[in-house]
Amino acid sequence: MSPLRRRMIDDMQIRNLTPNTQRVYVAQVVRFACHFRTAALGGHVERCCDCGHQRRAYNSCRNRNCPKCEGLARAQWLQDRQAELLDVPNTMWCSPCQTRSR
Repeated sequence: MSPLRRRMIDDMQIRNLTPNTQRVYVAQVVRFACHFRTAALGGHVERCCDCGHQRRAYNSCRNRNCPKCEGLARAQWLQDRQAELLDVPNTMWCSPCQTRSR
């Protein structure tokens, strides 16, 4: 299973989408995905300064769900957010019944 499809399924489960909404969502992603890294999004020619070799490079889609275009930026963002988390043990505090308001 591709990383994009896995993320799409996870996203639909988190959002708790209805079956009809899931079908529409999948159709939109499929329509959009056919343009990833193609001439449809434009491109440019890269040229080596040393040997003059040229190659076409198509522009990225810049979609946050695309593992090829934004996968590294997403991973870096997650790593930065994890670094901000406090190192606190997961504990639960309960108050005695007498002090709770009724």
